[in-house]
Amino acid sequence: MYLILSNSEKYINKALNYFPSFYINNLKNKNTFEQSIVARYFISKIIQDKYGIKKYLPLTDTNGKAIYNKSIYRCISHKEKYVFIGVNKFTLGLDLEIIKNRDESIFTIFDKKEWDLIGEINIYNFYRIWTAKESLIKLLSLILDDMQKIKLVNIYKEKKSISNINFNYLIKLEFNNKIYKILNSINNRFCLSISF
Repeated sequence: MYLILSNSEKYINKALNYFPSFYINNLKNKNTFEQSIVARYFISKIIQDKYGIKKYLPLTDTNGKAIYNKSIYRCISHKEKYVFIGVNKFTLGLDLEIIKNRDESIFTIFDKKEWDLIGEINIYNFYRIWTAKESLIKLLSLILDDMQKIKLVNIYKEKKSISNINFNYLIKLEFNNKIYKILNSINNRFCLSISF
């Protein structure tokens, strides 16, 4: 598995020079054009460097869902000017959130049992649960409305590093009577989760 977390502003010119104009033009209507093209640039470079596929174009269908090579999967998350991407031989889901203070009413999204499991009700733990659930939604190709059906089962401190990104928690979520493991990292700026 290969992961990248980066500021998109640093790579926009490289990304624009890398892809053919028809590919760039197809993405220009997106509100998040800069992050989208840079994320796809990183994916293409990883697939070229690690899998030997030259000038790989990360394609999507008319609904925006990724079209996969049968042995290479990818996932993108971006917030503001930051992109978080993953490339793997198996399906994966990931999510990036920038830590911001929010109205406390958002804490009601998760039930009491989940808050009891994770500990203190605060913005950091909110993002920890949110990103874990959203990464699972992406892994399973669910929709955001399914978040209420995903339940926090447990959380452990566990350190793991992937592509120089350090994760410090393992979160277990349940969906449709199946348990999924999600790696999570949080600091004063970002919260990252990855499920695979």
